[in-house]
Amino acid sequence: MDMNATPQSGQRVPFGTRPGLATVTWFHRKPEHSNQHCLYCGEFVGVGSVVESDKEHLINRRIAAPGLMADPKAFNFIFRACKRCNREKAEIEDHISAVTLLTSPGREDPLIDAVACAKAAASFDRRRGQPVGQVRHEFKVAMGPFTFGMIAGAQVEPDAIRLLAFRHVQGIFSLCTSLDPRRSETTRLLSGDRFGFFSAYSYRDWGNPKLLEIARRAHGYVRLAEFTTADGFFRAALRPGPEGDPWFWALEWNQNYRIVGWIGDPFTPPAPFQDLPPLTWHRISPTDRIREEAPLPENAEDLLFDPVAS
Repeated sequence: MDMNATPQSGQRVPFGTRPGLATVTWFHRKPEHSNQHCLYCGEFVGVGSVVESDKEHLINRRIAAPGLMADPKAFNFIFRACKRCNREKAEIEDHISAVTLLTSPGREDPLIDAVACAKAAASFDRRRGQPVGQVRHEFKVAMGPFTFGMIAGAQVEPDAIRLLAFRHVQGIFSLCTSLDPRRSETTRLLSGDRFGFFSAYSYRDWGNPKLLEIARRAHGYVRLAEFTTADGFFRAALRPGPEGDPWFWALEWNQNYRIVGWIGDPFTPPAPFQDLPPLTWHRISPTDRIREEAPLPENAEDLLFDPVAS
């Protein structure tokens, strides 16, 4: 089992693909007919395994509004995962979904707005012990002789963003690179020591110079995987770098957060993504800083995701 493999050359129809259905399924009630390793932690979950496992949906209904994944044409990836990883992912999906839907522009749709309010009332912020919709962060900003009070709502936990992004990229990587997941030797897994992470940006900041430049430099990469699903509330891209360079990946959750990174040395961005434009921060206290967000300009070409991918 290769934890850091590159895909085989040529076009390949993923194992588990069914004609007429967008969902790819590696899960079977009989372990011998399922993928043999948890795609997240790598534990053996095949025949004779003592590790408890069950069905995992890469794009869980928790991350978007319920019902958006009910369309049979909505892409998803189903496989066997160990129960520990499955539970952990479900917990962070609940938190991230509640916060990103609450501040998503998708709430212009009354149905999405109702779901966002319900999630914000039912999901609790672990740091505050309050429902997400009731969380308020108060802080003061000093500018010269003046001091201003500011209030912000619930924030997505940075560690949760990174972990959920890792899980999503792991699943897409294995789907694109494994020849036959029913055999260990032909299963490809992505380990944590190959997962690089730039940052996450809310939709109000999709036009910042750093993210725009990342999108521009990755635009010419080959599209190994590129899709939009859940009625536009989940987007993903996986692009191998040219001539063996590290790969690029991007995600978008709930029309709100965009997360970008690479597959390679996790501590060193690939050469094509070094010397990116810096973002201008202003120190407002010994421990806090702020900067002005920059939305994507109206009618500007969006290079991060292929507009024709679905």
